[in-house]
Amino acid sequence: MQFIQTGAAEAGIVALSIARVPEISWMLIDAGLHAPLNQTVAVVKRSPRPELGLALIQFVTGPEGREIMKRYGFRLPGEF
Repeated sequence: MQFIQTGAAEAGIVALSIARVPEISWMLIDAGLHAPLNQTVAVVKRSPRPELGLALIQFVTGPEGREIMKRYGFRLPGEF
């Protein structure tokens, strides 16, 4: 994204979640041309505060978090 924003690259493929900035023009790649990029969320075992990680996961998968994720181009399980 930095290369595109600074003009060091004329084009690039970036995550939709970061493409929506005023400095660039973007378009979606046709979904028929690629498989979905599946991502996951996890709490690190060594986390000193695992309850905070779990709270984040609960927020993201809850009604308010799902709407935010959709706004940034993500789809959560059950939305395919």
